[in-house]
Amino acid sequence: MKKILLTSIVLLMAANLFALEYEPSWRRADWYPITMLKISSAAIDDYSHLPGATNLTTSIEARDAFVSYMTQSYNRRYPSYQVIQPYVFTNYTAKADSFKNAQLYHSNIVFFAGHGNQQALAFYDRIADVDYKAFGGDIKWVFLDACLVLNVNKSDKLNMGPGNSYRDPDKFTKLKNAFIGTHAILGYYSIGIRLRSSSETYSSKTKYKYFAQYFIENDMGIWEAYKKAHKTYYDGAKEYLAGYEPAIAYIKGTDQYGRQHDGSTEKISSTYEVAMNPHQSGRNYDVKFYTQKYGTPEY
Repeated sequence: MKKILLTSIVLLMAANLFALEYEPSWRRADWYPITMLKISSAAIDDYSHLPGATNLTTSIEARDAFVSYMTQSYNRRYPSYQVIQPYVFTNYTAKADSFKNAQLYHSNIVFFAGHGNQQALAFYDRIADVDYKAFGGDIKWVFLDACLVLNVNKSDKLNMGPGNSYRDPDKFTKLKNAFIGTHAILGYYSIGIRLRSSSETYSSKTKYKYFAQYFIENDMGIWEAYKKAHKTYYDGAKEYLAGYEPAIAYIKGTDQYGRQHDGSTEKISSTYEVAMNPHQSGRNYDVKFYTQKYGTPEY
């Protein structure tokens, strides 16, 4: 009897742990700011172990800037709240399986910087599909500073924007499978632009300074803040930039109570405190897109 009871307890604990990845039962369907902002990240500049990939010079710089600017802005707006980093993967620690096996679902934000392609991320040791590690649990927003990762178009229509007539259904499905609760994934529909400079005006990490200011301190919606940050940076550095197309893939629809939600308009001051899973029965969610071109992007 004791053995059966212990087995039941273990199975129950395992079931509860599995559920955490999707929609923690303790979370309220409510809107309010995050009192402890948790940011986990991976950044790779060293691709010497990945055949065919060139080394980068700005991934770690971009990640560190993102975390620093977000922390500074959060501390200014919410002095009594905390920002912590549960997981920080850098170069040789940023392996695909390490990223997958980490309990990232306890984080609110996940940030990746490195090489990318359509629905693919290049880790230190190998390339993995974007849904290799699906994003759920407490993860509200994912930032993928990687080329083309949100572009779900057919290979000969990469520059046409996210219209349904240009969409590759298999690519869209792969990206949608990365959503198991997260509210939005932000990144690029084009080749990303990275500039390393001692001048804040020209350094591409500066876009995250603007984003943190607009999103946290000015309380703009997440897509408006992301889009405006890229415009502000582009306007200051366009003499050195060809262009780019920032993008957001976000959840939109109704929950089991019929309430309408739009992951592109969420603000830091009032975030929906329940996972938004397009695969979960009883919900009417789908993945939608916005993009914005600046200059002449490359694909």
